[in-house]
Amino acid sequence: MVTTAVTAVAGAVPPPPKGKAVTSAATPPPTLTRRHLLVAGATASALRTAPASAAAPKFAEIPGSGGVKALDLREGSGEVPADGDQVATHYYGRLAAKQGWRFDSTYDHKDETGDPMPFVFTIGSGKAGAGMV
Repeated sequence: MVTTAVTAVAGAVPPPPKGKAVTSAATPPPTLTRRHLLVAGATASALRTAPASAAAPKFAEIPGSGGVKALDLREGSGEVPADGDQVATHYYGRLAAKQGWRFDSTYDHKDETGDPMPFVFTIGSGKAGAGMV
């Protein structure tokens, strides 16, 4: 269920100067335009939650990593790399304790053509963090 609230705030009306007569202090009510309704509709669409039947992704703790958890979004189908093999990968690094705050991503690092640069490392070299291998 999605609940949408639209709030209109009018500017504050200062009190009339002392000794002056007030003829009309009425302010016309705000009107909703098509733009307001489109924004409200877009906001409601963006706030829709996933159906209750959708399963939450399962993170797996990496053994010996000190608590690092990983989630394979798309498993590869090729050979499993061995020690000494050089691999290139893209990743997003997020902190679960900070509501998923992204602290690093290969997609943020661009080459001279503007394409994202993959993280390249050698398996077994110790240059990749836990969960990367």
